[in-house]
Amino acid sequence: MKVNADDIAFLFSVLTQSSDTFGECAERLSTKFGAVLCVGLTCRTLFPKKLRLNALFAAFALFSDTPELLRLHPFLSVFLAVLHPPPRDPSSEPPVSIHEQWLVCMLMLRNWTQLKHLTSDFILASLDPDLANQELQSNSFLTLLNQLKLRSDKFQSQSPRLFQIGAVPAVFALPSTDFDPFEEYTDPTIEEAMDAMIEIFNVDSLEQQLALANFKMPRLIPPPPIRIPGLDEFVLLDEKNEIDPAVKQRKQNAMSLMQKAIDFPLRSMEQQLISNEITEDASFVLECNQLSSTTFPNLVERNPNVAINVLKALLSLSAADEFLNAMLGMSISIHCMDVVNKLASLMKPYNILGAEFMHLYIASICRKCDLSVDAENQARNVRLVCVFIQSLLRNAVIAVEEFEVEMESFCIQYSRYKEASDLFQLLRQAQFSKDA
Repeated sequence: MKVNADDIAFLFSVLTQSSDTFGECAERLSTKFGAVLCVGLTCRTLFPKKLRLNALFAAFALFSDTPELLRLHPFLSVFLAVLHPPPRDPSSEPPVSIHEQWLVCMLMLRNWTQLKHLTSDFILASLDPDLANQELQSNSFLTLLNQLKLRSDKFQSQSPRLFQIGAVPAVFALPSTDFDPFEEYTDPTIEEAMDAMIEIFNVDSLEQQLALANFKMPRLIPPPPIRIPGLDEFVLLDEKNEIDPAVKQRKQNAMSLMQKAIDFPLRSMEQQLISNEITEDASFVLECNQLSSTTFPNLVERNPNVAINVLKALLSLSAADEFLNAMLGMSISIHCMDVVNKLASLMKPYNILGAEFMHLYIASICRKCDLSVDAENQARNVRLVCVFIQSLLRNAVIAVEEFEVEMESFCIQYSRYKEASDLFQLLRQAQFSKDA
């Protein structure tokens, strides 16, 4: 939106309130003042000293919703120019104060919202220059500053989608002809600076106003209407949007087989068709509406190989949490343990299931052994758990020291079973080899 004389007068009235907090000043402004703030901060004559701190904070806060705030902020080059000001003519521009540099430093190092309660008067009156210089020379800030300089150079060289601040200001002050080098620079009055800003922005269009800040506006030319081809013309199909009928049919067949796999065991050829589809496109598992955390335990029991491929795809999409939780709630079974064992052994020494899940799963199956009421069922469960954990230890999927206390307690509790005794001996051997 184009700014007029009343808008600029309002902006100056807000920035002049040096006793108001930075947050209060920024809340009264909107992004339409971006070009005016940019011109005032790059051509420093247009913002007297008492306005500059409020202007710097407002310029930062106006684009606070920008992704990767510091790295993509459109005023990044303006802030860097405050920290490393270019050579200036003392007759036409004031020097950059330590207060401005400290404020920019804090905006970059900290969460900018922590500075909302400060006021311009407070900083000008109480800031210790020595402490400010310590912050500006700190290793953390200098490291961040080097990264931002590289980012700014890259940002300036790219063709922007919306706008880009140029390295050379479009508005600058002319040197004074009667400047006395022995006199200090004197700021213009608020009224003089405001009148100059109004005159500068008295142009015909928004695009011309943005050009004053070296913003490049997108060409908002509407696309031409779609031309309907004649009967004697060929039509070029968009390959990205047109789905091959054979691919579509193959996906539908795979979805039907997935529904069947939840209820019945599949032949090896049918399992391979589903695996091929998942390998081709991992998001296929998300398109299968019948596949959920509720039905997944059935898939594990009836078709464990398919369940392994489904979990691999879900893990690659970071969408496996509900399905892993469903496995924790399953009863002890060979198929469930086989799925966990194969997935955990898939990328040794990196367990794609994660150490947290393995801890939860082993604790869960040990607890289920304790809860078994039937003696025969308990014996079966204990044997399965012992063989499962031995396999994990021998394949170096889990480390002994991570489960040492729990496993020894489990083995002693069920020492009447041969498999528990074997597991206990394996734990002892691993301890002795580690100590040796």
